[in-house]
Amino acid sequence: MKEVLWDSAVRKQLKELSFLLVNNGYFGSMEYATAYIDEIIDHFSSPTAFVTSKKAPAYFNKYGDNIYYAIYHRNNRLSWYAFYEENETSFIIRLIANNYAIGHHLTDVLN
Repeated sequence: MKEVLWDSAVRKQLKELSFLLVNNGYFGSMEYATAYIDEIIDHFSSPTAFVTSKKAPAYFNKYGDNIYYAIYHRNNRLSWYAFYEENETSFIIRLIANNYAIGHHLTDVLN
């Protein structure tokens, strides 16, 4: 089974996201924000998260060669996307973003 690897920039982004979620009032404490981020990480840490992946639009080629994305539907309003490269042994996550941040780049493939 392939392993899931995380680009160091993505790890940094997720750590910063915890602070952003608290500072912008989405979560009342770092504990809850960190648990939320851990849930996203847990989901995308399993190779099974990439079974129903799709080819990413050309916009996302700046994150690597032959980029695909997998979706984690957090609830009926919010989805998280992992954009990744795949090789013989691993999935390498290059970007994590939610539908509010990047959905407009996916409208052609989502409709």
